Amino acid sequence: EMTEMTMEETEERMFALHTSRGLEDTEEDGEGSNDTSEVLRTTFRLYGVIFVVLFCIYCFVRRRYPGAYNVRNTYEHLKCDLAANSYGVLSWIWGIFFISDLDLFEQCGLDAIALIRILQFGMKLSIVGIFNSIFLIPSYGTAKYSEETADVNDTVQQLSLSHVPPGSPVMIATVVAAYILFGAAMYLILQEFKWYTVHRHVLLSKPQPNNYTICVSGLPLEYRSNQAIRDYFNDCLCQDTLLDTSRDVVLQDCVLETNIVLSIPKLEKLVMERDALDAKLTHAINVRDIQGKTPMHKTKKCGGEKVDSIETYSKEMEEKNNEILRAISKIEASTESKRQTSMRGDVDVDANLSSSPSAQEQSGDNFADDSTKSPESKRSSSIMNSIRAGKEDGDIKDVGFVSFRNLRSTMAALQMVHHESPFEMQRQEAPLPEDILWNNIGKSNKQLQLGKLLSLTLTTTLCLLWTIPVSFVAALNDVDALQDLIPFLEDWIETAPWLSDVLAQLAPLLVVVLIALLPTILLVITKLEGSISDSSEQASLFLKLSAFMIIQTFFVSAVSGSIFTALQDIIDDPLSTVDLLATSLPAQASYFMQILLVQTFIGVGVELLRIGPVVVAFIRGKVGPSLTDEERNATWLGLRPFSDPAPFLHAIKLYRFVLYFMVLFVYSCMSPIVSYIALLCFGLLTMCYRNQFVYCYPFKETGGKLWGEFTNIMVVAMLISEIVLTGVLVLKKSIAATVLIVPLIVITSLFKAYIDQQHYFVTKHLPGRRCIEVDRLAHGDPSFDFSFVEGTYIQNALRADKNIPGDAEQMVESIEVEA
Repeated sequence: EMTEMTMEETEERMFALHTSRGLEDTEEDGEGSNDTSEVLRTTFRLYGVIFVVLFCIYCFVRRRYPGAYNVRNTYEHLKCDLAANSYGVLSWIWGIFFISDLDLFEQCGLDAIALIRILQFGMKLSIVGIFNSIFLIPSYGTAKYSEETADVNDTVQQLSLSHVPPGSPVMIATVVAAYILFGAAMYLILQEFKWYTVHRHVLLSKPQPNNYTICVSGLPLEYRSNQAIRDYFNDCLCQDTLLDTSRDVVLQDCVLETNIVLSIPKLEKLVMERDALDAKLTHAINVRDIQGKTPMHKTKKCGGEKVDSIETYSKEMEEKNNEILRAISKIEASTESKRQTSMRGDVDVDANLSSSPSAQEQSGDNFADDSTKSPESKRSSSIMNSIRAGKEDGDIKDVGFVSFRNLRSTMAALQMVHHESPFEMQRQEAPLPEDILWNNIGKSNKQLQLGKLLSLTLTTTLCLLWTIPVSFVAALNDVDALQDLIPFLEDWIETAPWLSDVLAQLAPLLVVVLIALLPTILLVITKLEGSISDSSEQASLFLKLSAFMIIQTFFVSAVSGSIFTALQDIIDDPLSTVDLLATSLPAQASYFMQILLVQTFIGVGVELLRIGPVVVAFIRGKVGPSLTDEERNATWLGLRPFSDPAPFLHAIKLYRFVLYFMVLFVYSCMSPIVSYIALLCFGLLTMCYRNQFVYCYPFKETGGKLWGEFTNIMVVAMLISEIVLTGVLVLKKSIAATVLIVPLIVITSLFKAYIDQQHYFVTKHLPGRRCIEVDRLAHGDPSFDFSFVEGTYIQNALRADKNIPGDAEQMVESIEVEA
């Protein structure tokens, strides 16, 4: 008993000595201290003050300048009922939180409300983390003194797992907190799935062209015509065709229309030239009518003669329109000729190419030997070779859009296998017409596979090279470690003590800059994949950005920062590596709290004030055509006025939130203060984007598909975080805590396997019974028609004959009258 008392007294005295030394160190360091608490205080003082200033400015200007900050109530084509109420100077802060999810869904789109729900999901998890902090902070703060944690004398770190000595039973509290946090996350994800599925099915039920259309790629030669593909899907999906043909049955096609995509590079170039001429002619007319001048221009930039702009542009416009009409007529005639040729027996050889190698060789010989062919056979061979080559205007691509008369047929066609070959007749949901990237339509499977391989290779290479700048930036966070490795830096800091605080704040700011540069680089790489729509391209970009965020911004920063911090000690005592990492890894929480605060304070302030769009709109108001409202409201050379706001870039914005969740998942249980910082950040972001979607960003609906990708990333992040937490517990030599947390990893893995089975699939397709209900209502409504889908999947250039600008015709007539 005397021995035990002596041991306890000794521990108490050592703890008291350690505490007094910590206080002395703090007093000695004074203002030059670079501990975690001081860094966080400096972050709040610096970036918090910047945010408050920007926020106050916004509250002052938002009602005074509605053209910039209430775009959706100022311009008629962007009108939104929710934007009619602009609230007061401060009342908007809580007013926007009373706007229902249903109203946001209907007037801002599923993409917008899905992003807001993700941020609210983060707020809920932060509240769970704060609940855990009620017992974690006392547990960590009152941990017994240990030699391994003797250097942990900072207030914030003393309230984290860094302050807990190896093998301490306190880590059981960490495990309990992990079960509560990740259990709540799994429950909330299931609830979000229910919400998302309901709203996704509502969207799929709407009379939108993409809900009634599918895109079929890899079409075999025999199906590369509108009639052939129509007949195929009618045979597949129309029940009437399976009835007894001896009875008098009126057949009803389930296919509304089909549009095989054509290669028309020359026509597209002509249309672009005509559109540019139209803009010049319109401006010239405005100069004459408004300024009363006769517009003139030189035929050449250097030395050309001056001519009447209106007369010259009108003649050029007329010639260009006639050229476009001739090109379209030629393409239609060529396409019809190819279609008829493909239906005749002399092309049956091509159908047999896939059935036997000998037939293929024989067919190849026949095509190669032109001397043995009749003129008609030569013409057929030339046409079929043109179909394969796809080099001239009117050449048929192997992609088509099929629109149906009912949702039931659309959903059935999407889920059927249409060909025995893996890459033949692949079907996918058609994008919205305005979302299609026509230049990528019709690329061969070989081109697409090589593009994806090249994209993966470049992304992986960039990820490896990106480690260098990220590691360097992460190292800047620890000034003391920098002084050990860069001796002359110590002299600089002694001369200018403020340099220590500058370096400490520089790291998170540079990380934010790196994060901002990354999307532009990865977007160029993503374009190599040949996505058929902008939304698909954005989804691929989001996955790459998320992977970078997890691997580079989080893990490289955490691990390199931890190793860099402990590098000198590891060199001096290699056997102490495990204990050093066990202490330094949890201590990296302060670095990530800095990043979250900097990114949120600066990001939200800049987003609310719309600094970028305001500067661009100001420049646009000073340069470019501005004689009429139409000219003033048009984008010129990429400069957008307030009346033509840029759409919200969901992939680029959403991937940045991956870091918020990653930090919350990893550090909420190790450093409970993180939950408070995360709640502040998620709350400010939710307020910001609720406001921006209602008042600033135009309505754009791409189906909310990124929600599924983000949720999948979240579950993966949960698994990674649990593994990291297990590793820290192993380093902390807590056998009991390690054993207890392993089942959590198993549970989360089973949860991922469970939702991967059907949850994502159900959100992609409308259930059959819902299709029947909607189809019955639609076909029972006399006012229902298919004008919303008819002709929408014809290439824009092929519709150019129906979109000839009226100004040109009117101007030509006025010139003739004047003459």
